[in-house]
Amino acid sequence: MSELYPPDIELNDLSGTADAEQEVLYIPIGQSPYYTSFYRMLYRLCDVARRAGDLRVYKDGDLTFGARTGKVQNGTNSIAIAATAGNALTDDATNYIYYAISGSTASLVCGTNGYPLAGSTPHVPLASIVCAGGIYSFDDITDARGLAFVRAATAMSVEAANTLVGGSNSDADALHKHNFIAENLWSVSHDTSKVLRPDGSGGVAWGDDLTGSGGAPTDAAYWLGGTHADLPSGVVPTGENGITVDASCGTIGQTFGTGAGQAAAGNDSRFTDAANHAALQTTQAHGLTLASSTAPGLGFADGTGGVKSASGQFSLDFAAPASATGLSDDDKFLFFNTANTATKTITADEMAGYFAAGTGGAGASETIVRKLTQLALTATTQTAYTCPTSYCAQVSINLANLDATSQCAATTYVVDVSGSATAQIANGLLVNKNNSHAFGQKINLEAGDKILLAAGGASQFDAILAIREKLLSSAIEEWKMQATAALGTGAAAAYTCPAGKYAQFVMLAGNILSTTAATSVTFKINDVSGTTTLTVANALAINKNQYLPYSLDVDGDDGFLIEAGDSLQANANGTGAVSLVVNASEWAV
Repeated sequence: MSELYPPDIELNDLSGTADAEQEVLYIPIGQSPYYTSFYRMLYRLCDVARRAGDLRVYKDGDLTFGARTGKVQNGTNSIAIAATAGNALTDDATNYIYYAISGSTASLVCGTNGYPLAGSTPHVPLASIVCAGGIYSFDDITDARGLAFVRAATAMSVEAANTLVGGSNSDADALHKHNFIAENLWSVSHDTSKVLRPDGSGGVAWGDDLTGSGGAPTDAAYWLGGTHADLPSGVVPTGENGITVDASCGTIGQTFGTGAGQAAAGNDSRFTDAANHAALQTTQAHGLTLASSTAPGLGFADGTGGVKSASGQFSLDFAAPASATGLSDDDKFLFFNTANTATKTITADEMAGYFAAGTGGAGASETIVRKLTQLALTATTQTAYTCPTSYCAQVSINLANLDATSQCAATTYVVDVSGSATAQIANGLLVNKNNSHAFGQKINLEAGDKILLAAGGASQFDAILAIREKLLSSAIEEWKMQATAALGTGAAAAYTCPAGKYAQFVMLAGNILSTTAATSVTFKINDVSGTTTLTVANALAINKNQYLPYSLDVDGDDGFLIEAGDSLQANANGTGAVSLVVNASEWAV
């Protein structure tokens, strides 16, 4: 049922009055002009609701959010939190947004694993947002601040809490009691000259003084160690194998059995002798070997009974494991860096991409999967393909117009996860009736990157995507993509070759204007080694609803070749006029 209001006659009687607590004005009936009173009401409502807006999450983009300013009290720390905007969200997931609190610091967190436990991570929950297909709506925001504003009262009273945190006046014993174990207990109370001892009937009793005149225990279950002029001789367990006590009852020496089971004494030569690697077993499971008796080398069997290793370095050389080792798909190889941190895990079936049969690791090949995927386009933007984890991919797109009478338009997006950008390759690309369009360049994707497609309506287009996926752990040449949602008017780096790499790249520039006007794009290459910047293309025109593929053919391969540090510079003739996708291939130097 809906929440009820007071009767209309009572509401009308509020005309010209003000709320008794907050002094919010009720506008007089029939007042002319009414707007001054209306503004007074709004002013007071905003003032009253100001704290209700603290840390409120709001939508500021397709896949971004902002949060209002506010304050948080953490113990004695008062934390002022500034407003924030343009924070990235994870697509096709529920995003949980909160401030993690530590001391006088509040850190904004947006994750997909829910809110943390308050007992392990002090935090202030803000909101959850459900994203799908590159967008979310206002209704997809669920405010969670009430979890912090409204808390269940605990069983501890204010007086009890003050007792615990009263500094020098703190009295924890006032809130709980300590129970002494009534058996096997004989201890000295440092605050008195008494000795607490068993009374022989399951309880405890005080001795008269430190001499233990109240009666020292004699049962073998009791034992007192240490030395003191006023203490009696130590009482030790009898019949316990291997336990000895020195004359002063101050130390204990123990041995455990003989032979292989005997514990080494502190002066045992086995603690100081240099390890003899040669005496160790040299061949381990799956061909792992100890490479040297003098250096910490590590290697793998070379397939002929020998060992491959770089002496003195933690380097690895592989041979294809023999079938007799019984590797399964769940077996894994771990790669470690010099900090002894595992940097990559590769399953046994993936290892096949590293080896060519009978070569002992030489002539390794890249693991590439080829496949097709298809999608019927609608007016709603859909994800046509997502590059899977641990892979890079190259995608070719074909759009077929299904309408037998009309020209139809399609829009294509590329989502660059690493660069947090969504670029339009084509905005309203027109395809004639009974015709199709194949994009002039392959589109490179990294793990998590996506291709999004939409049409003007349902039953207008079928899309077919030809895909090559390459396993990153086997990749000699890696396919990379850098997207820019909208170029600026000033030249800026759109792609830079990483350190230790060579690269080859091509460009796809799309006109994203919704007007009839054409736009243009300019490309330059900055040569770091030659300290020069030269123009590739100056003010290339791109018509409305069109895109521009641009490449350079060298020895039959498409693309511009650059070295580490070299970069592609790009700019448009107007802000928000051109989006850019740079498809690159990278090799180690």
